[in-house]
Amino acid sequence: MVVPESSERLAVIVPTLNEAENIEPLVQRIMQRMPDCLEIILVDDGSTDGTQERAQALAAQFPVRLLERENP
Repeated sequence: MVVPESSERLAVIVPTLNEAENIEPLVQRIMQRMPDCLEIILVDDGSTDGTQERAQALAAQFPVRLLERENP
């Protein structure tokens, strides 16, 4: 993984589908490797396992934004 210079800020886009168990460890890992990350954009494709709820809860701690696809 390439870590940007401190003057650069990146956003990370992560597609998700039924990743409720994986989303928190993934967000934590991204933030550990890229502490200056501008935001993590989670693009959910209609998960039915609570992925959206976990993503929304993570937004209180991390720079997470959730985009939900309607009617997948």
